[in-house]
Amino acid sequence: HQTNAAQRRGPYERYRVVYCYGYDLGSDPRYRNVDWPTVEQAARPGWEERNPGTWEQFKETIQYAWDKARGQR
Repeated sequence: HQTNAAQRRGPYERYRVVYCYGYDLGSDPRYRNVDWPTVEQAARPGWEERNPGTWEQFKETIQYAWDKARGQR
């Protein structure tokens, strides 16, 4: 969190659920070998269902965690 852009927007505690969502996506076998635009299209509705209107605010951090789970960062 300290090296991610999210750190500038708030403490880790605020972003914990965001990181978990992205990490879970990256660990999900359905999304391990696909590109981010494909994952984003599938993941956004689930996120927005629980967190209406916040995808744009958190998508960068979700992608960061997705990449981390896949060993990309």
